[in-house]
Amino acid sequence: MAFLDIPSFTMVTNYPNYEDPYRYRRFHAGVQQFSPKSAEIREHHFWGGFEGSFEPHNVVANDPKVETTAGGGVQASYYYIANHVKTTFHWEFTPPAQPRYRANWTTTIEVENRTKRDLPGYLQFFACYHKAAENYYWDASGEILPCADGGFTATRDATSNDKLRRSPYHTHMNRYRDKHTISYQTYRYPVLLSRKEDCFSGLRHVTMSAPATCAGVVTWNSQARDYMIQPPSGNLKSGESFRARIRHVIAPAETAQDLERLWREFETGVLRT
Repeated sequence: MAFLDIPSFTMVTNYPNYEDPYRYRRFHAGVQQFSPKSAEIREHHFWGGFEGSFEPHNVVANDPKVETTAGGGVQASYYYIANHVKTTFHWEFTPPAQPRYRANWTTTIEVENRTKRDLPGYLQFFACYHKAAENYYWDASGEILPCADGGFTATRDATSNDKLRRSPYHTHMNRYRDKHTISYQTYRYPVLLSRKEDCFSGLRHVTMSAPATCAGVVTWNSQARDYMIQPPSGNLKSGESFRARIRHVIAPAETAQDLERLWREFETGVLRT
């Protein structure tokens, strides 16, 4: 059985009811298929002076493509333009890189500023929805800890948390503060983990974001493993672009040593290529 069911790819060009263009992907996890919404769903972007809403979520997806690659892999891509900022998505699905994996794929996101003006403190937010269940992050202490319920954000350090609290991102989060606790923590590396799931053959969905372009990892009401990306400098100047990379792995991850191994593979197999 192939690890990807190619005919199951369904392409659409808009976003009714939170539908991601690739939501209907079905991955073979070695034992069974699963159809997660753990693929990135575009939602918001923010910068100094712009509070944002769902502009990236609501614009049309352009030039959708799906193609097979040498070695039995699949690539998928599309782009959208919101507020004169172009974002290009590229997914690469490859056979499991290690025998202990059930599936893995890499997301590459390129963002280009076409506004003819600088965008200070630029952030773009992506959601990876799932059925409500506890999520975990790799805390700065080195431990794997549960993410707090409500609006949970973790960044690289206290300075980054303070910056977010003074940004339009926090203004957006505060819209929900009457019903949900908004909290901030710091991570060792930008990693989120699901609980062990039957649909993942008893394994976990692990996301790892490139540190230089990660503005934070986020969970929301225990039903999303999200992340934000930013330019390495923190500001997106007119005409400039940046690239972020995120790795998804369905794998065993019970200890900090397991995460160290996954992170080393992410660094050597994705970030250095």
